[in-house]
Amino acid sequence: MVLTVTVVVGQDRVKGLMQKSRQLIRPVPQQRMPRVRAKGAGRISIVRRFVANPALHPWYGVTFTKNRELGLGPFELGPQQRKGFGRLIITEHRRPKRQRIGRQMRLYRVGQCVKMQLYVLWNLAVLALTHTLPQLQRFSGNPKDDLHAFDSADEYLLQSLLPQGLDSSRPILILGDNFGALTCALAEFKVTSVSDSVVSHNAIAANLNALGRQAALVDPLAPWPAEPQLVLARIPKQLSLLELWLATLKPLLAKDTLVLLAGRDRDIPASAEAMISRHIGPTEKLLGWKKARTFVCQSDGKAPLPLPPPISWPLEGTGFTLSHFANVFSRQSLDIGARLMLANLPQGRFDKVIDLGCGNGVLGLMMASQYPDAHYSLVDESYLAVASARHNLSQNLPEVKADCVANDCLRGFTASSVDLVLCNPPFHQQQVITDHIAWQMFKDAFRVLRPGGELWIVGNRHLGYHLKLKRLFGGCKVVASDRKFVILRTIKRRTS
Repeated sequence: MVLTVTVVVGQDRVKGLMQKSRQLIRPVPQQRMPRVRAKGAGRISIVRRFVANPALHPWYGVTFTKNRELGLGPFELGPQQRKGFGRLIITEHRRPKRQRIGRQMRLYRVGQCVKMQLYVLWNLAVLALTHTLPQLQRFSGNPKDDLHAFDSADEYLLQSLLPQGLDSSRPILILGDNFGALTCALAEFKVTSVSDSVVSHNAIAANLNALGRQAALVDPLAPWPAEPQLVLARIPKQLSLLELWLATLKPLLAKDTLVLLAGRDRDIPASAEAMISRHIGPTEKLLGWKKARTFVCQSDGKAPLPLPPPISWPLEGTGFTLSHFANVFSRQSLDIGARLMLANLPQGRFDKVIDLGCGNGVLGLMMASQYPDAHYSLVDESYLAVASARHNLSQNLPEVKADCVANDCLRGFTASSVDLVLCNPPFHQQQVITDHIAWQMFKDAFRVLRPGGELWIVGNRHLGYHLKLKRLFGGCKVVASDRKFVILRTIKRRTS
């Protein structure tokens, strides 16, 4: 199946139309239409057929013409068309039955058709490439989540691909795909999708599985494919992560590798364009579209800049030094919530301790300094945060028994096996403010705690975590608080 856009116009219009459309889709030799006779209609002299690159998801056959679908032969023009209207029909072809299901989109005046040729061709080609987007799910774990698994930045990146001829033998690298919008659209190629989020990887894998497709999913510290033909990236809000991506990417680029980066206007850091130009090469900023923006660049051939080193600083009142890779929460200084928890750490005998949402691992590290005989599991959904926690434990307390795991909450942990869970839950996923992550953390903590085990959380006072703990555990106590944060302690007294 191929995406076929057939345009019927007068002979004098074909040459100009071809010049405008040449960069979008490649033409095949023009064909002459048979004479079409109808009341009020003249002869349609020239038919020009365009065949889009069949590698770019060729799922739709499309006809834009003064009569009905050309593949079915000439038809008598209807009353609306005799008045000078054109018709746009989208037809989906499915093998082996080759069923044709037409859906009229809109009627255009013939005079407007010439002006709208390029617009129509562009949007129909976009439709062919992005038809998988409405099928994607966020898999956020929130049953009330009715948000799309894609946004205008994903659509803008896919639109920017349409003039490009892609080679199925060369790899494509995708950075920061949130839920699989980019990965699933290009999964017929050799796609490697890089993300710092376990949750994003799980969502991408689920969407790929639902569509019957495959792609390689790797973390930022794993090896990336060399000399990709194309790099697509969602610009992160954290400049440190963008810098890590660009520094890692530059040595891998071929001379002809095209790099496209996009993001929502409100989320793109002000210095992102300068950073892209400094690391990769001259950068072109495309016009905004639906409050999204795309940057296009290619390698300038210069020597790559060194990878940004981790940020390190001493932990006050201790002999420990904390190091932080890119994208780690509060990597410049100790956050206020963790500072309050460190001043009120649990006391007692603990054999197994989990630091859930560990970040740089400071809570687990300080607990291990007081209870070195216990076994510790430091868990976070960020691969770079887990790498930071692992580094901090190995550098400061190498003798402690500890596992650092990148995971979606406590999925896969044994039930009723833990004495203490420490938790500093986030209340947002990407740009969406939500409490379902905290709720999932509390439910997982309840499942893995032994009867009599304790859950200690620190969070913003206004989030009302005590209501959730009362519903799940039966109640909680306030250990300490300040103007902004509160520490809550609850005990598992039942098994279900």
